[in-house]
Amino acid sequence: MGPNLPVIAEAAFQEAKQRAGDWIVCRPGCDSCCRRPFAITEEDAARLRAVATPGIVARAEAAWARLQADFPGDASTGTLSDREDWREWFFARHQGLACPALDEETGSCLVHQHRPVACRLYGPLITIGGETSDPCPLCYLGATAAEIEQTRVTVELPPAPVTPGRETVIAWAFASRMLP
Repeated sequence: MGPNLPVIAEAAFQEAKQRAGDWIVCRPGCDSCCRRPFAITEEDAARLRAVATPGIVARAEAAWARLQADFPGDASTGTLSDREDWREWFFARHQGLACPALDEETGSCLVHQHRPVACRLYGPLITIGGETSDPCPLCYLGATAAEIEQTRVTVELPPAPVTPGRETVIAWAFASRMLP
C-alpha cells in the first residue's frame, strides 16, 4: 500500500501555512479556487462518491451536463485525456463553474475532510513527490520571490512504481454514482 496522500498533503499544507503566516489567505469564503474544474485522481473520486449527498449530486449532475459536451477525454467514463493543451483549454473555458461541493452562501467546502489532494495542496508553495503546486494568486501579496521561496515545504515520497492513474473532475466523480 502506498503513502496516504491526503494525510501527507494536509500536513504539508498546514506546515506551509504556518511558515507563510498572513501571506496565506485560504479560509471559508475565499473560494476562487473552487470555481473552476481541475484534475483529481480516481482515489479522490472514490472518496468523494462515498460522502455524496443528494444536494451535491444534483449540483454535480447539472455541472456535468455543462462540462461533458467538450470534455477532454472519455466522457462516458469521466477519464481525462493526458493531453495538457486540451485540459488547459477545457479548464479555462469553464472558469467560474462552482464545485458541486461548494456552499456558495458561505464559501465553505461541504466535504472539507474528504476533499481531493489537489485542493489540499492549493494556496501555499508546496513541492510533493517532485511536483510543485501553483501558489494561489491571492496569497503572498507583497512578498518577494525570496520570501515566498523561504516558505516552501518539500515532501519526499517513498519510491513507488510509476503507474499512471486515471484522472477525472469533481463533477463527474459526484454525478457518476459508479463504484470505485
